[in-house]
Amino acid sequence: MDEQTTAPANPQSDPEPGESGLSGQEGQGAAADLQAELDASAARQAALLARLREAVLAAEPALPPELVHGATLEELEANAEAARAAVRHVRAAVASEAPPVPAGAPGRVSPQPLSPWEKIRAGMARL
Repeated sequence: MDEQTTAPANPQSDPEPGESGLSGQEGQGAAADLQAELDASAARQAALLARLREAVLAAEPALPPELVHGATLEELEANAEAARAAVRHVRAAVASEAPPVPAGAPGRVSPQPLSPWEKIRAGMARL
């Protein structure tokens, strides 16, 4: 068997597990910078999701706004699709239950012209 040799580890270049190799203040500053980036990214994501939600609701005003929500893009899309399905279901239920409405107004029948005396008599009969 061949023996493999490894170079001895340099204690200055390889930090121990749990150590970052940074001093306490440098580490806290780096952590604060990363946290600020994370917060900014989360704020951008929330703003983009809000804009997407508004766009979906503007494109499809029949969707109930309380059904279109989500903390991630996938949740928002899934809830928007569920809202579309709910609207389709309600529309189908209403269409199946509503009686058909005839198109247009009914035809007009012109009555025979009445004489003035007949008009007076008809008016008196309504009292």
